[in-house]
Amino acid sequence: MRGDGPRLAGGAEGLAAYRARDWDQSERCFAQCLAVMPTDGPATVFHRRIKLLRGKTLPTDWDGVWQLTDK
Repeated sequence: MRGDGPRLAGGAEGLAAYRARDWDQSERCFAQCLAVMPTDGPATVFHRRIKLLRGKTLPTDWDGVWQLTDK
């Protein structure tokens, strides 16, 4: 799609910040993605996850993998 470059770059930057536990930067990047395309599925998922993870103590070996616990 034309114009997806900035959104894709923002998603990649947001994912890198997410993996680094830089919640503020990651949230900004995914919010920018959603401002361009409000129905962006991955950006929506990560934006929600950041809200859940912020403030939690994660293990030092946390690799960003999301564990599903419900069907």
